[in-house]
Amino acid sequence: MTDQTNIEPYVPEKWLWTEADFEQMGWHDAHVYGFAAAFETKELIFDLDYIFLWVEPIAPARAYSFWVAPCTLVFENVSDVHINVSYDYWNEWQGQGYQMGAPDKIQHIYREQEKVSSEGIKSWKYTLSGLDIELRASGYKQYVRSQPVYGGQQRIDYKQRGGLSFSRTTPEGMTNNGQE
Repeated sequence: MTDQTNIEPYVPEKWLWTEADFEQMGWHDAHVYGFAAAFETKELIFDLDYIFLWVEPIAPARAYSFWVAPCTLVFENVSDVHINVSYDYWNEWQGQGYQMGAPDKIQHIYREQEKVSSEGIKSWKYTLSGLDIELRASGYKQYVRSQPVYGGQQRIDYKQRGGLSFSRTTPEGMTNNGQE
């Protein structure tokens, strides 16, 4: 890991990201702590650690370091949710002594717009290793809940990040629909 004393703090461009930002976002290796379905509001909500920046190693170091922040990802106006859990994949890695490709990481989020309803509902598909979820949603919001943390892991310690949370409060005090 790079010496932290020479690292300038990373400040996100913004604290609330939406589907309009999709092309500049990437969820590869984002660690997922949990997800919930809010049936009354038609939301699918994820608690994850989002990697804002991969820092290349400086010799003699060989490992990357990362700027990571806890985030709440909320898909809105959700319908047609399909969840496929494959425990065989998890068991395949479990005995290897590492969690590369473990089902708690997002590999990619794919956005497919093959079909747009008259209500403007877009098709979304995203994949977690060993867990596939497909859904239709009108969009999403991702709330950055705290300043990113610098370290040698792609995730933040569970206690340090405050455990499981679906909070929509950002450091700037923005909540729910982006209003103060």
